[in-house]
Amino acid sequence: MRDIVDASLFLRLSRRNRGPEDTMRPGSLRRVLIANIVSSNSAASTASVFSGIPENAIEDVQVSHCYFQHRGLEPSKDPLKPSPDWRTRQVPELEEAYPDLNRFVQTSSHGFFIRHMKQLSMSQVEIAPLNLDPRPAFWLEDVQRADFFAINAPRQPNFALRNVTDLRILWSRAASDATLQHVVDQTL
Repeated sequence: MRDIVDASLFLRLSRRNRGPEDTMRPGSLRRVLIANIVSSNSAASTASVFSGIPENAIEDVQVSHCYFQHRGLEPSKDPLKPSPDWRTRQVPELEEAYPDLNRFVQTSSHGFFIRHMKQLSMSQVEIAPLNLDPRPAFWLEDVQRADFFAINAPRQPNFALRNVTDLRILWSRAASDATLQHVVDQTL
């Protein structure tokens, strides 16, 4: 993928429930394998999004051997309108809205925004912003069991964790090795 205007990947599980009440059941998104993708010069200020909903998580996603290059967060040119602080950015849930990446606006991370997910595995993945981007490469919120192996990103705090259980980061340039059982709010 070259010169795309949106994020490279978008997995969304929502609650639109547009059918008859007695026939509706929760949807599912599981057992997804994404491999061997190269994305260069993406213009998106929105990270790749993997987002379920609080009571219905996306399950068992593997991402491997991928390269994601993007332009990075553009600094505000207007001194009266500074860029929003990524630490306080609230990405809306939009559970009942049409699953569209543009509705998420700017995310609080520049590589992947991951929320309401079980069993994520990423290996041999590189996040490469062309310009300095102060946001972490990964934002994990309400995630159960995530493994990151051989991840490459600019050396800075790259993992923002909110209510994450069973996390492993190994052999990565993006962060030091870590095994965490439960994290309420931490940045690595």
